Amino acid sequence: MSEEKDTQTIIPQEPQGKDVKQENQGKKVELNISGMHCASCAITLEKGLSNAQGVKEAQVNFGTGKAVIKYDPAVADLTLLADTVEKSGYGVVNEQVTIRVGGMTCAICVQTIENALRALDGVIAVTVNLGTERAYVTYNPSLVTLQQMRNAIVTAGYQYLGTDKEGTLRAGDEVLQADLADKRRRVIIGFSLSAVLMLMMAAPADLMQPLMYLQFLIATPA
Repeated sequence: MSEEKDTQTIIPQEPQGKDVKQENQGKKVELNISGMHCASCAITLEKGLSNAQGVKEAQVNFGTGKAVIKYDPAVADLTLLADTVEKSGYGVVNEQVTIRVGGMTCAICVQTIENALRALDGVIAVTVNLGTERAYVTYNPSLVTLQQMRNAIVTAGYQYLGTDKEGTLRAGDEVLQADLADKRRRVIIGFSLSAVLMLMMAAPADLMQPLMYLQFLIATPA
């Protein structure tokens, strides 16, 4: 009888290597700082930011009044950074813009636009007013642009009608054009009257006396 040998199937195991995690490079933001009066202020704020939770690196420049911060977005955000700056005794200067929005009909529209703008990285606060058809946005210009806000509003299904600042500029342009038109009219009238006066000066001597009164009236400012 032949002996049967038990054969065991050996499944080779793949070598277990160490899990290699990609280093989180973090995000970088630039904040405009108010309230710094000397280089010591910059050093104080830099220490405060460097010790904040989630902050990887912080550099504060007194000359430019800016703080460049590298942080982990999973741990820190702009609100936390702003709070850290304020606790250190300084302030963060953000940009504000008022955007005119078309197509809103109800409170749901307001909420939709607010959510769309808040989803943008760099937008700090948003308030949308249905009655005035305005979106009041506080944002950090180093992270988000007006074009991105416009795209967010349009993508949400509403109309971007420009900003109040743009509207002011357009109104200013209209005033400027009206002023230029008035000046142009005055130049034309002045040139015409000057030509008449020159013709009068070439009139015969016997007509000069009666024409002097007419010249006086023409030369008198309106």
